[in-house]
Amino acid sequence: MQVETQREIGPFLQQSPPPRANKTRRLAIRSLVSVLGVVAAAALLLRLDVLAAEPPLAEDPLRGSLQLVVARAQTWDSTTGELRRFTRESADAPWMSVDETPIPVVFGRRGLAWGRGLHAPRKGKGAMKREGDGRAPAGVFALTGLFGYASTLPGADLPYRPSTNRDVCVDDTASKDYNRVVRREGKPEWKSAERMRRKDPLYEIGAFVDHNGLSSGRREPGAGSCIFLHVWRSGEKGTNGCTAMNRNAMESIATWLRASASPRYVLLPAREYDSLTGAWGLPKWS
Repeated sequence: MQVETQREIGPFLQQSPPPRANKTRRLAIRSLVSVLGVVAAAALLLRLDVLAAEPPLAEDPLRGSLQLVVARAQTWDSTTGELRRFTRESADAPWMSVDETPIPVVFGRRGLAWGRGLHAPRKGKGAMKREGDGRAPAGVFALTGLFGYASTLPGADLPYRPSTNRDVCVDDTASKDYNRVVRREGKPEWKSAERMRRKDPLYEIGAFVDHNGLSSGRREPGAGSCIFLHVWRSGEKGTNGCTAMNRNAMESIATWLRASASPRYVLLPAREYDSLTGAWGLPKWS
């Protein structure tokens, strides 16, 4: 193969250009390199200016999102609240409400605490979510996928995972699979985990909330695990940390979400919501 290639290009290699042509060509190449260097430098400076003008991702947690699922509690200790959906046509467009009336929801049995999501850390501004504290994580989180008992979910656009009897979400803080949904194979190495296919309808349909790296993988042991949107047991009974609602509302949300819209879940007490509306670009609650 090498000999054949040389035979094909040989005539071009053998024809050496005259010395003056070589000199002219070298000058042209040097000029081109100089011009490209100036252009590259200008482009780099422009990019640095843009980066300097853009806030860090954690300070702009709704950036790139066109769909919001927003829940508000009255206080940090509230176990019930309201949920609304919002959408916008572009990143610069205003948020528009989807629901005519709020959807009733329940939160953790002990209320709320700051979680680990897309927002900047809020240490010192309230309790932080910990494993087993019975509090729902507050903040802004990506909604990354759906799950349920059925083999398929017609109308769903986000990735859907049918739950089997072997699927669990690991809540053992010492496990390498902490805050991961895995399928049991043989003897498990974790000491505790939550079944994804239950005997009741709570997980009949739900959505994954990317708190503490459930989907992104940036998990901190003990910072809370297995946070979902799912079907409630009742409108009065709180959860272990999830946000729950009636089944019809949960299915409507699940089939409304679109992956291309980078959907976010926002959960905040009313006072914090109002104070962060401008900084985070939250829709006005009415």
